[in-house]
Amino acid sequence: MKTPLISLMLVVFVAVMAVPVHADTFDPVIWYQSPDLSQEGLAVRSTFPWLLADDFLSTSTDPIIQIVVWGVWQDDLPPDPSLLSFYVGIFEDIPDWDQEGPAFSMPGDLVWEDIFLPGEFGEFIAENVGGQFWYDSQTGDLIDDSHQQLWTYSFNIDLASNPFIRQGTPEDARKYWLTVGADVSCTRLFGWQSSGDHWLDSAVWIDLSHPDAAQWQPVIPPFGSGAMDLAFALIAIPEPTTLGLIVLGGLMLRKRRRGRHA
Repeated sequence: MKTPLISLMLVVFVAVMAVPVHADTFDPVIWYQSPDLSQEGLAVRSTFPWLLADDFLSTSTDPIIQIVVWGVWQDDLPPDPSLLSFYVGIFEDIPDWDQEGPAFSMPGDLVWEDIFLPGEFGEFIAENVGGQFWYDSQTGDLIDDSHQQLWTYSFNIDLASNPFIRQGTPEDARKYWLTVGADVSCTRLFGWQSSGDHWLDSAVWIDLSHPDAAQWQPVIPPFGSGAMDLAFALIAIPEPTTLGLIVLGGLMLRKRRRGRHA
C-alpha cells in the first residue's frame, strides 16, 4: 500500500511532470493537511446534499492546477464508477467578527467551482487505516470501525477554460475555503478524512436539501475539544511571468553546460 505522503508525491509528479521547473526554485505543493491515520481519525460525511468546507491560506497568485483530497466510503462500499461525480468549489472568507464569541468564520462569495463527472478525476486506494470512525456532523452519529480503506481523489483545474484566479502575497495573505462533496446516484456515502494538521478555523458543513434556508455550521469534533480539520492538498505552478523566467533560466543553464562540453 502507498502511504498518503507517497501517494501525494505520485499525484504531484503526474500533475507537474510537463512543467519545466526546477525543485530549487518552486515548490508545487502550496498547501498540505495530511490525513489522520491514528485511531482517532475519522471520516466526516460529505455526500450531497451535505457538503463540507475547510480553510486555507493563499500567499501568491500562482495558478492552482490540482486539488487532492483524502476520503473514505462508509463500510468500504464505493459506488460503481459510472455513478460517482464530485462538486468542488472555492469560496472567499467571511471572518469571525466576534473572535471568542458565538460567531465563526465561514465561506462567503463563490469564486470558483466545477463538477467532475465520472472519468474526469483520479482515484486510488492510498492506505489501509485499520478501522476508524464515521461521523455525521449534522446528526452527531458516530460509528466505530466503519471502514478500512483510505482513498485519494485528485481534481485537475483547467487553466484554459476554468482557472481559479487566486489572490494573496506573503505580506497580504488571503484566506479561502475549499468545498468538496460527492454526488452519488445510489445509497453509498462518502466521507472527507480528518486531518491532525490544524490551521486557524474549524471545518464547516451545510445541508443543501433546502438551498434557500441553508446555513453553514461548524463541525463539532465528536470527542476531544477544539477544531476539526480535513485532509487535502493544493498543487500549483508558477504564474506565467515567473514560469517564463524559470524556463529562460533553465535554457540558459543548459546552453552554458553544452558550451562547456563543446
